[in-house]
Amino acid sequence: MLAVDGPEFHQEMGQIIKQNKLEEIEHWGFAEDNSPVLRYLIDSRWYGELSRSYFFDSQHNKVGISGVLSEQQYNEKITQFYNNKTALCEIQWVVEF
Repeated sequence: MLAVDGPEFHQEMGQIIKQNKLEEIEHWGFAEDNSPVLRYLIDSRWYGELSRSYFFDSQHNKVGISGVLSEQQYNEKITQFYNNKTALCEIQWVVEF
């Protein structure tokens, strides 16, 4: 899981990870506060709407979804990746604080 907020949000990201019981998933956050440039590099078609989730398959194809997803929607998307015999490499979760 990759959160694309600046380092000033790392503590809040940790709380969200713990609250949603996602400690078992590898997670990353930006080390420098160059968030707009890094977000653009991730998805140049993204206009900054939050929240934003990306799902990557093993071939690094991505599906980006804007808006808050429920736990059920996350589970459905993950199941879709697994049912297509595609390994889920990473979930990127963008949260507006």
